Amino acid sequence: MINLHVSIGNEETEEWESFKTIVLKESDDSYGIDEKILSLPNGEELKLALIISPSNLGMSFVIKSKEVTLLNIGCFKQSMEGYDPSVVYFTPQGTHLSFMFGE
Repeated sequence: MINLHVSIGNEETEEWESFKTIVLKESDDSYGIDEKILSLPNGEELKLALIISPSNLGMSFVIKSKEVTLLNIGCFKQSMEGYDPSVVYFTPQGTHLSFMFGE
C-alpha cells in the first residue's frame, strides 16, 4: 500500500506536524488519486492529483486551487519502499505543507 503523507508547518514551534495520510488507489499498473480535496485548518482547499508507476518508478503530482494549477511536478522515485521525493510547498494563503510518498 502506498500513501501520500501530508504534514503541516507549525509556525509557533517551527516543526512539521502530521496532518493527513491519503491512501492511494491501486490499479493494474499504478497507484494514484484523482483530484482529492485537501481542506486545511485555515479554510483553504487544494485539489491534489497523483500517479505513481511501479514499473518505471515515475510519478506525477499536481496541486490546484480554484481550477488554477499551482504545482505540476514529474519525477522518479528511487524505490517504491522509500518516501522520496519530498515536496515542500507554501500555499497561496500562507500555509507550509510537506508531502511525502511511501508506505
